[in-house]
Amino acid sequence: MAYDYSISGMVCHRCVLSVKDILKSIPLPFEKVSIGQVSLRSMPDENQSAEFNEILKEIDLHILESR
Repeated sequence: MAYDYSISGMVCHRCVLSVKDILKSIPLPFEKVSIGQVSLRSMPDENQSAEFNEILKEIDLHILESR
């Protein structure tokens, strides 16, 4: 089951590449990353989720919602 994030501030292909690099570095396995959307293969644990959120903030991206 996929776990989806909506992310504000992802406006170009470079943002998509940056988010992919972040996910790989944590590591968080993902199914798809597109402008404004991230689909993870499974729900991240609290530490992974916090790390992902903090790194996104460093590059001025913000999670709008997750489901």
